[in-house]
Amino acid sequence: MIEHDFYWNLGYVPNVDADPPVKITGVSQLGDRPFYYILTSMPLRLLRGYSVETQLYGARWLSVVLFVLTILAAWGFVSELVSKDNLLRWLYRLALALWPGFADIMSSMNSDVGAVVIFSWFLWAAVRLIRRGFSLMVFLGAVGLAVLGNYTKQSASPAMLLVPVVVLLSVLRGRWRRVAWEC
Repeated sequence: MIEHDFYWNLGYVPNVDADPPVKITGVSQLGDRPFYYILTSMPLRLLRGYSVETQLYGARWLSVVLFVLTILAAWGFVSELVSKDNLLRWLYRLALALWPGFADIMSSMNSDVGAVVIFSWFLWAAVRLIRRGFSLMVFLGAVGLAVLGNYTKQSASPAMLLVPVVVLLSVLRGRWRRVAWEC
């Protein structure tokens, strides 16, 4: 952090050679849900023995791949909702890819990246089930993503609550859809 001028505007630079050693404080991730961190450990295993900086770049590249997968899920989600010639198909993906705050989060190393990509794919599966009717493979994918989201971050846990609603709306189609809305 010192080497890359992290402290340039904080008014101090920690002395890493101090005696007693500098106490490093921060937020512990030990109680967090594990899936994103297990996934992130894959490139870190390949980069074992390299500098911490190189390992961080490897983990961030994984996040960038997940960012691209999120944009792909956004394309599928919008494709289920609008016609082929609708400009929204391109605009939605472009807005996600070029939104600075979103690109910043999705290229960092934190569990928000995992939660966003999993919930995005869950939304695509949910909309697909509702629009096209019940399909066992899509249903299993949606349930798997909901469970995976639950093991990734608490903010992705609502997918578990949405699964029964999605199944109900995918099974009750046509004139029976009113029954689902009245339940």
